[in-house]
Amino acid sequence: MKRYLTDMTTVLVWLSVFIDSGITASGAPLLTVQSAHVPFPSGNYLFLYQFVYVVPHLLTSSVAEHVSLRVHPILGLAITLLLSSVSVYMQYISFASGSLFLFFVARLLSGLFKHEKTLLSKVGSTFEGLGERVGWASFLGTFGGLLAAGYLADHVPDGVRIMYIIFMMELLAAGCLLIAYAQSAHVPIDRTRDAHYTTFVKNTFRSDSNRRHLGYLLLLTCAASVYQCMYAVLPTKSFGLPNLFTGGHYVVSLVAQSTVSKFVVGRLPGSPHRILQYALSVLFIGFLVVDYAQERGPFVYYPVSLLTIDIPAGVATIACTKLILQNVKKTETALMSRLVRHTILTAKLFGVPLRICLTEFLLNGSVAAALLAVPSIVFMLCVLAGCSKNMTVSSTVLTVSAVLSQLYF
Repeated sequence: MKRYLTDMTTVLVWLSVFIDSGITASGAPLLTVQSAHVPFPSGNYLFLYQFVYVVPHLLTSSVAEHVSLRVHPILGLAITLLLSSVSVYMQYISFASGSLFLFFVARLLSGLFKHEKTLLSKVGSTFEGLGERVGWASFLGTFGGLLAAGYLADHVPDGVRIMYIIFMMELLAAGCLLIAYAQSAHVPIDRTRDAHYTTFVKNTFRSDSNRRHLGYLLLLTCAASVYQCMYAVLPTKSFGLPNLFTGGHYVVSLVAQSTVSKFVVGRLPGSPHRILQYALSVLFIGFLVVDYAQERGPFVYYPVSLLTIDIPAGVATIACTKLILQNVKKTETALMSRLVRHTILTAKLFGVPLRICLTEFLLNGSVAAALLAVPSIVFMLCVLAGCSKNMTVSSTVLTVSAVLSQLYF
């Protein structure tokens, strides 16, 4: 049975998704603000910071599934945003007091309760025509949040005030959803249960092909993220550019990895397997030249990073996702897409602390990034080319040795 929302309710849902997506994306341009109020003593703290988010988030994912079946999807989304606003408020308090402990508590609460993607997919699938609209709201909200956060970081000197603004915006998003729920509570909801996500993940990892392709996705996302994480600090610290430029650069990077990469994949000949090889080859070159481009200033660095890291990483991700989805049943596509999203999220979140921890150990950021990224790409290229195990291991070890030799020459 088709279910529709009124125009007013649709606008409220769209607005709340737009605001929340912007808040979620605002972290990168505000990194300098956060480090001024609650600095991490070492990379180990950043690793722990990501850990207290990812593990609770994955463990409570099944709880979010049950919630989406037992409550109205718009109400469930409103509840998760209200709980998320508590996390933002804790960040606000931590900024005001300089408490690293409260900052970690806020991250833990976010991991436990912020399941907007799961609940949003339920909203989109429940109401006719809403899925595409909220998808666009999330897409545009991410861009708006990046630019707005960069502007606030440049023009609002007090980071505590910025966090208060973000807290109020999250409350506004939750309020919009509560009003939307009041207008749509009478709409009957389909409470049929889909396949359980946890069971699906266990069954997925029984397949050698699925394990291999998800491993590719994990490695290439982590490899790209150890270079892309520098986008948050390079404009202000190395090039003397405003934080608004940081947000703008992330917007360009996201467009390159999504829209432009899809266009490139559509024009490239060959199977997803072959396209993945092409993209990894370009990515390998990018990892070798991007540090030299950085030394020559922003006019060289940004075009080089765009053409050799952002676009190839997006193309490789799309190709790898196609390999993962090609043997999945149509009824399980949504679950596999969710697993892909969790894999990408985990790799991106832990790629940054891995680079920082290794940098502290080697005292050389460029070597640390190359040591994490380049051998991973070499390993994947060898496996995709059908090389023997001995050849693959030898090539990877030689690559590690070549990267480490930069410490002495």
